[in-house]
Amino acid sequence: MRRSRPTDLLLLACACVAACLMGPRAFAAGLFVSSHDSHRVYLLDSDTGAVLRTYEDPLLVSPTGLALSPDRATLYVGNNNSATDVLLFDVATGARTGSFSSNRVSFAQGLALDNAGQRLYVGSDLIESFSTDTGAPGAGIDVSTPGDFQLTRDGSAVYAATSRDRVVRALTDSGGTDRTYTFPSGSGPTGVALSPDESLLYVAFYFGTPTSRNMIAVVDTASGSTVGTFNIPGPLGNLVDVDVTPDGSTLFVSDTFNNALYRVDAATGAVSPLLTSAPLDGPGYLLYAEVPEPTVALAGAALSAAVLALRRRGPTLR
Repeated sequence: MRRSRPTDLLLLACACVAACLMGPRAFAAGLFVSSHDSHRVYLLDSDTGAVLRTYEDPLLVSPTGLALSPDRATLYVGNNNSATDVLLFDVATGARTGSFSSNRVSFAQGLALDNAGQRLYVGSDLIESFSTDTGAPGAGIDVSTPGDFQLTRDGSAVYAATSRDRVVRALTDSGGTDRTYTFPSGSGPTGVALSPDESLLYVAFYFGTPTSRNMIAVVDTASGSTVGTFNIPGPLGNLVDVDVTPDGSTLFVSDTFNNALYRVDAATGAVSPLLTSAPLDGPGYLLYAEVPEPTVALAGAALSAAVLALRRRGPTLR
């Protein structure tokens, strides 16, 4: 049998890289989670809870809101570091690729990008907006002390949790509030997510009665009525955020007090734990997304190994 030479391995690895670069990109379902107390962001397998990637940097302190560029290549992370308000990470490698600061932001909370990825919205004392190309500030949205918020599909409005018994809907062009959704006195909504057709608003509560602190409210966006609830079982918690899959079938919920993440079946209300142990440490903001699988990185590793073997054996071409 003919033995493989290093040059054969090199050619094979090159072919793998070419196939990865030229073929269709594969995507995997993932859940980005801000881990407040470990000062990291994790990308988890949304089915198993396994850690796929970790995003960390000396400048990253108690991360908050999350946003993903339209090409799914760049992750924006809100930062509780006075030196910089938002950090940018390469989704595939985990490397920090940039940062952003403005004197209009005290401590960043929720983040959102418009559909074109040209404008970044940052929750602070109000919701501020900035150009992703130049950092130039744009018109803000008059929502006081927002936590999490979500833009509508057409970018015309934003739904924002205010932690003051209410969620508000505000218009992005005028910056004014055009609808208010109120909840029982003392409740503190912090996380919001819109259903794919934007007919329902899911609301998570950090403060409130023992019942509301373990509850996701389901609100009809047209009438403002609470039409259902999902109850998270277990010890009394502090829910921070909620997100929903693009098909509307599954919700993800973070409970920072109990260091837990949950999956909720939107049709039946069935709740199952996704992750209730390390490395979570103060899970907060969530972002579900389908991200590129690391096939190119794996092919690159094969190429590097083949080159190393070739160097060790020496040239065999004649």
